[in-house]
Amino acid sequence: MRKLCLLIFILISHAAYSQIYIVKDPDGYSNLRKGKSTASEIIAKIPVGEVVFEDMLYVDEEQDPDWAYVEYRSTERMHGYLHRSRLLDIAKLPEFKPVLYSDSIVFKNNIVDIKLTKGEFNAKQYHIEYDSTGSYVLKINGKTFFGTDGDLPKIRYESIGGIFKGKEIAIPALSYADTFEPNFDNTHLYYDADGNRLFLQAWNSDGAGGYIITWCFKDGNYKWRQLEYGF
Repeated sequence: MRKLCLLIFILISHAAYSQIYIVKDPDGYSNLRKGKSTASEIIAKIPVGEVVFEDMLYVDEEQDPDWAYVEYRSTERMHGYLHRSRLLDIAKLPEFKPVLYSDSIVFKNNIVDIKLTKGEFNAKQYHIEYDSTGSYVLKINGKTFFGTDGDLPKIRYESIGGIFKGKEIAIPALSYADTFEPNFDNTHLYYDADGNRLFLQAWNSDGAGGYIITWCFKDGNYKWRQLEYGF
């Protein structure tokens, strides 16, 4: 059961709004601490290259710009402070430039060939749950969805996939089945050469119901997604 729960967590994770960082430290690891001090108790030693998430809505009465309160996800979730000098925002990684089409976006070079496609949302193909008024959409196919604020979506992701360094990337439909109103004008692909990883990130909405979704691929394999909303 523990392995099943961990698998579900790897596939889909939601957060109110968080920043994604890669740990960078010349010592080979960085100390996750209980407080904002190098003298504070060490909760865990996080290896270089691991990913952590900073809760941007976390309110700290004693703010210190040099420290970030982050979540580290290993076999369990741990929270603590990391010094910002040890963090690299994924948005500062090298970014591959896309080619945009009317119903797709393509990232193609000598490293990747990744394509995302979109199409019209057909409500007849889904099970829609409404509130008591019958006008506000609560769930689609039994799940909370993202992209609108109670309205039926108009656009859906049709497919996401491609090739990374000659290896086919297979991304499960489960990782995007609850996300709608894709915005290809604000979709980015970042490359972490040291970790042999790709971070595919999209800022989507229909004008309301905005969210950010990030998919991570390592060695050509899909690893996890992070979906953030409420900002």
